Amino acid sequence: MPGKLDGIYAASPLWLQQMAITSYGIVWKRRRFGGCFPRAVQEFTEREMFSPDHWVEHQTTELRRLVIHAQRSVPHYNQTLLRSGIAAPAMGLLTLADLPLLPLLTKEMIRDNPNAFVSQNSPRLHDYATSGTTGTPLTVKFSTAMQQRWAGRL
Repeated sequence: MPGKLDGIYAASPLWLQQMAITSYGIVWKRRRFGGCFPRAVQEFTEREMFSPDHWVEHQTTELRRLVIHAQRSVPHYNQTLLRSGIAAPAMGLLTLADLPLLPLLTKEMIRDNPNAFVSQNSPRLHDYATSGTTGTPLTVKFSTAMQQRWAGRL
């Protein structure tokens, strides 16, 4: 499809090309910096003032939230977390010191079965490719809200 769109774009008059690029830019800006982006920036700014103890508390809370979510709704983690010996109730008690207990993830695992890493609760997702500067590029999937939160940290 991109090849076909490229051909239509190239054959279009300059004014239409400019309108298309402007429209694309507006959509991209809204997708990246709209929605939850302002709130994400505010949260990142607030965390700049965290004490070391507050950081550990925040990271521990987020670790538990993420692991519980992954086990409940992401097929790969539903299988591998339980196989790792971490029972579901214990996931709510994890600490940062427990990180070595979690199963390692490789790029090959994602490449072999990318859909196994998508939450069953996911909204519409967009594909993003890494640059591949350290090897083969990897395509990851982001929701619009995740992209906005990610952009907020920059």
